[in-house]
Amino acid sequence: SFHNMKLWIEIFFVTFFASSLWALYPTRGRVDMQLSSLQYGSLLGFLGLGACFSAVFSERIMLPHKTNESLAGSYIVYAVGLFMMAMASTYWVMAEAMFFAGIGWLVLATLMNMSSRQLTGKSHLKATMLGVFLAVFYAGMALGAVSWGALARFSSSSKALFVAGIGLSVIGVYKFLKTRLHEELSSPPVQ
Repeated sequence: SFHNMKLWIEIFFVTFFASSLWALYPTRGRVDMQLSSLQYGSLLGFLGLGACFSAVFSERIMLPHKTNESLAGSYIVYAVGLFMMAMASTYWVMAEAMFFAGIGWLVLATLMNMSSRQLTGKSHLKATMLGVFLAVFYAGMALGAVSWGALARFSSSSKALFVAGIGLSVIGVYKFLKTRLHEELSSPPVQ
């Protein structure tokens, strides 16, 4: 259906832009910033801490009745991580960037997965929806990683991360505004 296709397209483009972090943080850390092995390795630890933060505060972050707003917010938080990584000049800014990305990553991956499985109420189709979700998710990651690597080669890793942050921010702001507009149009008029 058209609704399903819109969700698959959103998932593809979100993961396309989000993959820039996974593709380029090694270059930013080891090559551009000359981080030590311990510093470089700990960056994934900060991503994990951000994800743990999301899990601990999931009741406040992932509101079931506001899934679209939560998703939009997660896209923007992840994009903040991309912007920070693009402009980072120190290890600690890189660590903060990974923390923000971890917060956004857990929320966006969880809620996109849940949204895709709710496309059908039929239990025998839920596994199919999960399979389609994973295929679209990893297609976006794969094509994005190659694209961001190519852009970084012809410009810089910072510029590629910045462009990806812009793309993800646009999706987040659009989703948030669209959700708000839909809520205003569907709520009864105040008399």
